[in-house]
Amino acid sequence: MRLTVGQKTFGLLAGITALLLIARPFAITHAIVSTLPNRYVKISDSTAGTSGVEYELGFDATIPGTLGSIEAEFCENDPFPGTPCTVPAGFDISAATLVSQSGTNDFTIDALGTNAHRMVLSRVPSAVGAVTFKFLFNGVTNPSATGTQYVRLTTYSGANRGGSVTDKAGIAFSINGDLSISTEVPPHLDMCVGVTIPSIDCTSVVGDTINMGTLKTSTPAVASSQFVVGTNADNGYTVTVSGAPLTSGNNVLQALTSLTTSTPGVNQFGMNLRQNVAPVVGNEPAGVGSALPVGNYNIPDNFIFKSGDVIVSASAPDNYRRFTASYIANIDNKQPIGFYATTISFIALGSF
Repeated sequence: MRLTVGQKTFGLLAGITALLLIARPFAITHAIVSTLPNRYVKISDSTAGTSGVEYELGFDATIPGTLGSIEAEFCENDPFPGTPCTVPAGFDISAATLVSQSGTNDFTIDALGTNAHRMVLSRVPSAVGAVTFKFLFNGVTNPSATGTQYVRLTTYSGANRGGSVTDKAGIAFSINGDLSISTEVPPHLDMCVGVTIPSIDCTSVVGDTINMGTLKTSTPAVASSQFVVGTNADNGYTVTVSGAPLTSGNNVLQALTSLTTSTPGVNQFGMNLRQNVAPVVGNEPAGVGSALPVGNYNIPDNFIFKSGDVIVSASAPDNYRRFTASYIANIDNKQPIGFYATTISFIALGSF
């Protein structure tokens, strides 16, 4: 008996898109005498035009003195305090809130001095020692253009930018465009058929022809073949059997159209997908998949064969699963002489 395979695959495209956001502080050096070392700006989202962004501003104060206010001016042309500032298009820090602060806890936002591109923090002037300041703002809108931007830091001895300038420094940071990463998981429906498939994958298929030997009235002739199926189809798959019973010219071994046990001396041809004891033939389904034989093909020691029957079904995506088809052939005393053969096809259909 010769086995051939019928298979069909279906196509579907599915995209997966991931968004990578990069925020990185940059420090620059310039001929500014500064006692604000280790200054930085950290941004929670550096994508151009994004609103609701967190900005963290930090620096060290290393020389004792009186501190009353801090000005952070955002410019797109350079980091040098006191020079003309080109305001970054789209940038707005006027609605930001001061979420947290460390190094001190008495700064508040000066509403009069703060505007779309300038943040002013103020307090009652008092002395500071060597301390690290950190200020976290929420609700900032990034510049609408990509590229390098700058923060100009100026500290004052008085509140609300009053008194004398005590220090100046500059920081650079970057506004970026979106970086998109995409890939694709293609649809697949994999099936293979052979006499044996030891490794439960389609790289280990062995054989495509079964010899059931000489038919006798006293004992059943038995044989088995195997097929492996797996798919990522949303609604799983079905496997259908197609073919005819053993035939020699016009002489046919009778196919079992209802569930029947093997009976030597009676004309029979049937199959199931389970391990059987009477007669001893077949194996249980195996593999990490969860699909099962359907209906009458799932009952040990009982056999049937109807071309077009669905014999395996899975209702969801399923990993590779191996099934063993067990065949029996019995004859009566008047079965005509001949060489009997057939071709059986197993057809897998994915439900995408």
